[in-house]
Amino acid sequence: MKHLLITRPIDKGNELLLNLEAAGFKVSHTPVLALDYLDVAPAQLAVIDEADVVIFISQDAVKGLAMLRDTLPASTQYVAVGTSTASVLKTTFGMQALVPKQQDTEGMLALNVLADVSGKQIVIVKGQGGRPDLAKSLKSRGALLNQLAVYERKPAELQSDEWLDLWKRSEIDGIVITSNAAADAIFNSTQESALSWLKGCTLFVVSQRIALHLQQTYGVQGDVIVTDGAQDEVVFKAILSARQALATQQELTSALEEKESERIRPDTSSASTLSPIQKATTQTAKEFTSVHVEPDHTQESTMSEQPQHTMSSAATEAKTRIPVSKVGILALTLAMMLGGAGAAAVWYGEQQLSAMNERTNALQQENAFLQQQVVTQKTQLAKLNQAMSGFDEQLSRTLSAQQTLMSDTLAQVKEVASLPQQQFAKSEAAYLVHLLRFKAVVEHDWQTSEILLSRLDKLAVHFVDPHVISAAIAQDLVTIRGQENPPLETAYVTLMGLVQQAPELPLLTLKLPEENAVEQVTLSEDVNDWQANLKRSWDKFAEDFIRIRKRETITAEPLLSASEQRLLRAAFEAYLTQAQTALMKQQTAVYQSALHGAIEHLNTHFDTNAAVVKGMKVELERLAGISITTDTQIKLVTPEVIEGLIQ
Repeated sequence: MKHLLITRPIDKGNELLLNLEAAGFKVSHTPVLALDYLDVAPAQLAVIDEADVVIFISQDAVKGLAMLRDTLPASTQYVAVGTSTASVLKTTFGMQALVPKQQDTEGMLALNVLADVSGKQIVIVKGQGGRPDLAKSLKSRGALLNQLAVYERKPAELQSDEWLDLWKRSEIDGIVITSNAAADAIFNSTQESALSWLKGCTLFVVSQRIALHLQQTYGVQGDVIVTDGAQDEVVFKAILSARQALATQQELTSALEEKESERIRPDTSSASTLSPIQKATTQTAKEFTSVHVEPDHTQESTMSEQPQHTMSSAATEAKTRIPVSKVGILALTLAMMLGGAGAAAVWYGEQQLSAMNERTNALQQENAFLQQQVVTQKTQLAKLNQAMSGFDEQLSRTLSAQQTLMSDTLAQVKEVASLPQQQFAKSEAAYLVHLLRFKAVVEHDWQTSEILLSRLDKLAVHFVDPHVISAAIAQDLVTIRGQENPPLETAYVTLMGLVQQAPELPLLTLKLPEENAVEQVTLSEDVNDWQANLKRSWDKFAEDFIRIRKRETITAEPLLSASEQRLLRAAFEAYLTQAQTALMKQQTAVYQSALHGAIEHLNTHFDTNAAVVKGMKVELERLAGISITTDTQIKLVTPEVIEGLIQ
């Protein structure tokens, strides 16, 4: 791997980039996802305060929540998907979080704190969308689950065609992918050639889930390396291991190719460097070229013992037979192999030359693209300079207008400051006179009226005849101080005490009819009255022993229920509260109506024989007799005197 690509967001992966560059890699960084934080209603955020466990799916979940609230409950248990998320939670909110050994959904579900969650309030702080596995598992375990989406990841570009073209020209051969959303953004292309090139790159993914997504969704069957987590140091170690494995494989391949080339390489320049097989081959070839055709005397001697007619044919066969060496055949075979190896070497060289030409063309295209980018950047820079120039002009005009406005304002201030102090005093006095009339005549606010007269007395020195004004003010002060204020505050405090005492008042829960009078009779001495005497004796016995009382009504009223008692007390308190409100607004009719209603309610539903009820009734009747408004009409002298002097 020569050129690696990191696709994480712009504020992530910096440590990984620096480590890879320090390890000798060429590294590029292209964020393929854009992050948007979401607004969450206060009612949704309130579930965190009631939660037993809060789970953070990512670092962005912690950061998104930090933009919505400043603190987290100290009594809640927190779970983070990884160590980086836990670190951000500690830095942002000062809270410790549990981190699973296997830093993914399955690892979190294996934690003891999430094993028995039946009836517990659990909140998952996450991004929009995402995997539903964690939520489904927690619901199946009986958890009361709330999901809080605080951010959303979107592709930085609608399609990845431009990315793929640039990466291909830059000879990217390794790509780091940290989420399914990033994988979808990268593979969102309509160019089959670009997708084919992308599938041929080495892909480093941070979970088996992403690898399975690439395989099932996009048919990736090439090199997909799964790291043990999404942390920068974990991904860095996985890339180093992959590079070491690739280097070892390349060394083995080179060694095998070298041995194979040494085995088949011909070398006739020096006899001393020939291998034993090559020397034998060369010698055999020489022997093969010097073979003579001779008759086989052994065969002739053998055939001489045969009949005459067969010996003639055998002699003819012996004259035409040529001896063949097996070593020669081997030499010819090796020569043919050497010729094939030479042809293969020529073909390999042509392939290398073709590859170099393609790489040269790619570099030329990349150079042209970069030149085009430079031209584009220069054009944008020129536009920016032009915009800055226009902004400077606009800023100059704005500053000039502000300076002009400031100069005009200062001139007005100086003009006002140059006016005589007497004019200011007269203007203030005219305003205070209007306010005095309203407070004293309309509102009967004697305290404020005294303050206004005191201020007018201080301004009297700026008038032509201040003694006249002072005399009028003194006269009005005597008039105002002679007025009586309604005891509103005292009455209000008294009503407040009665409201607090109302729950303790005894209700009239049982009301019995009047007893019938018992007739006092004596026994008759007449014997004939024995029946009447017997009845009288029995009634006397029953009176003394059983005490039966007869009443006119058939049944007594039942006892009040608890709810009825609460309603009766609440109604009484409502009368008193209404009287308080009317008192402060000086609404006499409402005030009197509320108090009389309270008295009638007290007589009807409370035990009037109780001392506390009697005291309450007396106090209410006293408050009903208080006048809460002032009908006194006064005439002030000061306003007329000052208005006459001003004119």
